[in-house]
Amino acid sequence: MKTNTEFSFLQGGGEMGKLTREKDWSKTPLGSPDTWPQSLRTTLSIVIHSKFPMFLFWGSNLICFYNDYYRPSLGEQGKHPAILGMRAEDAWPEIWHIIKPLIDQVLNEIEPTWSENQLIPIFRNGKMEEVYWTFGYSPVFDESEKPAGVLVTCTETTEKIKALEEVKSSEQRFKNITESTDILIGLSDETSKATYFNTAWVEITGKSLEHLLAFGWADLIHPDDRDSVLNDYLKAFESKTEFTSEFRALDRNNDYRWFLSKGTPCYSAEGKFTGYISSSLDITSRKKAEVEVERFKFIADFASDPFILMREDGSFEYLNELALEKWGYTAEEAKSLKVPDVDPIYHEELFKTTFQRAQKEALPLFETLHKKKDGTIYPVEIQMKGLSIQGVPYMFAIARDITERKRIDRKLKASERNLRLMIHQAPVAIAILRGSNYVVEIVNKHSLELWGRKENEVLGKEILNAMPELNEQGIKALLDDVYQTGNRFVAKELPVEILRGNQLETVYINFSYEPLYDDNKVINGIMTVGFDVSDQVKARLKIEANREKLNVVIQASELGTWEYNLKTHEINYSNRYLEIFGYEKDSKLPHNTFLKQIHKEDLPIRQKAFEEAFAIGSLHYKARIFWPDNSLHWMEAKGTVFYKNNEPYRMIGTVRDITEEKNIQQQLIEREQKFRLLADSMPQHVWTSDPMGNLNYFNQSVFDFSGLTQAQIDKDGWIQIVHPDDREENIKQWKRSIETGEDFLIEHRFKRYDGTYRWQLSRAIPQRDEDGNIRMWVGSSTDIQDQKMFLQELEKQVKQRTSELARKNKDLEKMNKELQSFAYISSHDLQEPLRKIQTFASRIIDKEKENLSEKGVDYLSRMQNAANRMQTLIEDLLAYSRTSTGELKFKRIPLDQVVNEVSENLKEEIEQKQAKLEVSAPCKVHIIHFQFQQLLTNLISNSLKFARPGIAPIIKISSKTGTGEQLEPKRLQSNRTYCHIRVQDNGVGFDKKHSEIIFELFQRLYGKSEYKGTGIGLAIVKKIVENHNGIVNASGEKDQGATFDIYIPTLQQID
Repeated sequence: MKTNTEFSFLQGGGEMGKLTREKDWSKTPLGSPDTWPQSLRTTLSIVIHSKFPMFLFWGSNLICFYNDYYRPSLGEQGKHPAILGMRAEDAWPEIWHIIKPLIDQVLNEIEPTWSENQLIPIFRNGKMEEVYWTFGYSPVFDESEKPAGVLVTCTETTEKIKALEEVKSSEQRFKNITESTDILIGLSDETSKATYFNTAWVEITGKSLEHLLAFGWADLIHPDDRDSVLNDYLKAFESKTEFTSEFRALDRNNDYRWFLSKGTPCYSAEGKFTGYISSSLDITSRKKAEVEVERFKFIADFASDPFILMREDGSFEYLNELALEKWGYTAEEAKSLKVPDVDPIYHEELFKTTFQRAQKEALPLFETLHKKKDGTIYPVEIQMKGLSIQGVPYMFAIARDITERKRIDRKLKASERNLRLMIHQAPVAIAILRGSNYVVEIVNKHSLELWGRKENEVLGKEILNAMPELNEQGIKALLDDVYQTGNRFVAKELPVEILRGNQLETVYINFSYEPLYDDNKVINGIMTVGFDVSDQVKARLKIEANREKLNVVIQASELGTWEYNLKTHEINYSNRYLEIFGYEKDSKLPHNTFLKQIHKEDLPIRQKAFEEAFAIGSLHYKARIFWPDNSLHWMEAKGTVFYKNNEPYRMIGTVRDITEEKNIQQQLIEREQKFRLLADSMPQHVWTSDPMGNLNYFNQSVFDFSGLTQAQIDKDGWIQIVHPDDREENIKQWKRSIETGEDFLIEHRFKRYDGTYRWQLSRAIPQRDEDGNIRMWVGSSTDIQDQKMFLQELEKQVKQRTSELARKNKDLEKMNKELQSFAYISSHDLQEPLRKIQTFASRIIDKEKENLSEKGVDYLSRMQNAANRMQTLIEDLLAYSRTSTGELKFKRIPLDQVVNEVSENLKEEIEQKQAKLEVSAPCKVHIIHFQFQQLLTNLISNSLKFARPGIAPIIKISSKTGTGEQLEPKRLQSNRTYCHIRVQDNGVGFDKKHSEIIFELFQRLYGKSEYKGTGIGLAIVKKIVENHNGIVNASGEKDQGATFDIYIPTLQQID
């Protein structure tokens, strides 16, 4: 028997599916699910997998089933989950009288039912709740096509019904409120059609509701206001925003009344726009009062004095602009002002009495005090009177500021004293001359300084007698003209000779003569005002002289001058300017013509230069220009920006023809490029310096050798390459050469990119011009490490003899063990007889083959093959021995370069085998070049040799770097960086058990008849790897290819 969980129709279905699977149905009238009819299974599967609320009554007992989407309708602390599998009558006792007839109708009459928003209370959430449902009952047939159950599809609509009831209640409350107010309330739908007006509309307008709803409300609006109101109304509907308008409309007496109307958009619960609600307030009384106030304001605004309208409580109904300005308040601030705020002697009882009196009679003028916002108190003359507006009493006042009138007497009395004080304190030369004889009445110190006199020499005396040198310079005629005609005289930069220290001195003066009048408007004196501008005039004259000199310089330097108006785009230019642009003298051309001549690629340079000029005040750029004859030229423009009100408005500058200069520069650049190309192709380090000894160029060899960039050398200097112990002598010798001009020659050490130092022979020779002056230094540095090492090695052998001999002995012992068995036999004594055997065997084959028997030929061929194998063996043994005895010269080189060299050497074998070589070896390796060539040659040759018959060899060579800790072999030093090289092929491979022995001497895994070889090639590979302080591993499978993993340090530690 299957368990409930094994029935496919019960799978899934969320919570109710799980509860249905877990229920023990054997204890119910339905029995175990394996006995359920297919119709029940199908229907129940639909129910529990449906996303619509469903309930199922099944069988004669009407057993209950329901799904996850019906379950929320049961609430909490109610029927769920107890009614699952329960008889309907037991599950729904409180509504059985309602649903039983519906179930019977479906089962007996086979008629489905449908009910909308029906109230059917149920027990849930611990209590009976009134719940509204929209549901349908449908029959479910069994295998005999008889109704066996009832399927209920339902939706709870309680919230919807409650919302509708709330809307009805809300509408009723709205009508109760709107029908009880005097405010005119109206509603419109989303099309702007009026749908409701309250009783206030009918009562005020005297029109029926039907008339108002039929757009009659618009006909009531004053013709002058109608278009404006309707436009505001319709615009608001388009934008769905609030609107406010004031308008006049006819009342029931056919009189126009003023209304303030405000409309607000309405939205449904779903956010849908449903129309507008508007409220209109009768503001006729307010409007009439405003008209009266406006009339008053109109009069007040044209008053020449502050005009004030006060209320009985002391607040202000209106203040004209003069009153606000006088007191220092804004119109907004004045709204909260009262009389005590501006009347420093305010008395409440006196104000009330005055206010009441003003309503009956005009008050006489009186003086009082007013106070400004800043606390300043000033005298005023007040005229007051009362008035009534719409029955409301007011009092207006005209307040004239009499401050000046109060002060006039004091000013008159102090005028003489103030005048004298002003003259004496003035920063310019001022004097008062009285009468037709021009007697000096007042004179300040600046006049005395200008005249070169003391006060007692001029005061009270006629000016022309006190300063007789003026008589011959026409001064008296000037004074007489002003005194007689009253015409003011003004002079600028007038040269006057004045006696100073017994010597006449020419001074330049800006001065004026002003006539003075008495109370009867009769001239009784002259006031002189003057400035000594001698310094400015002399400076200007000097500038003009310099300008003339500048013009001479500009002409001599063949500069063209220009002046450009940035506002009008007009340009003035010299004849030389025209010549530089390829035109005849005195040509008249617009600015745009010159712009068109600029090379289009240089226009952005000009634009950027002008943008920078506006920011920093100076212009400079170089550009190519086309002459009218289409010839190409170069020009350089410079200029200065002049500003007015912080805005650039004018530029003045020069242009210079730099065509020849640019051509020379281009030639120098080309020569420089050739020099650099030659220098960069040389293996020596090449460098140059200026005459002062500042190095300014290094060829590529310097950067490759040192590993430094140009930026690093610029920052820390070239001396960082030199060994610290050699720097002092290096600098000393270099300075000596710079000072004396003698050749520079020195041996010193340079630091290589790997941190090692190599000896260099550096030489620099000065390059001189026609006059013998040093123009530059050109130097080179040649690597003499080998020569130096030879000498240093001898010294090192003496100083470090013990450690060196120990290392050499250890190497010799290791080599002797490996080479002792074949060192002598591979010499000349062994190879010489072998060559003779090969030679004579070849001659016999060539000349005596016909005289030999077939077996004799076979024996001779076998002897020849054996001799060839012996020759190969001797050569391999010698190669193996060289891996230990060769000089270890390490070189940093890209691995892919070595692979390319080897593949080129094996090109014929690779093509013959139709092999494919896949290389991805970006590592730079620190190796003995020829040994690594031998290593890769042996590995690639092995892959070609041991290829599977009929399958083209594929050889993959790859590399990557990593620390010993990151790479797999445990024998690597964890903190050292290695290059991991992998050589992999698809050949015959080998058994894993042979992965160690294949590196032994004379070790062969295949017979010599299958694959030729001596068994030494991989031993050589291992020996070369060890020479590089690395390790090599081999792995493979039979007929699956072989893989060789090599690990060598990226930087060798050389003793």
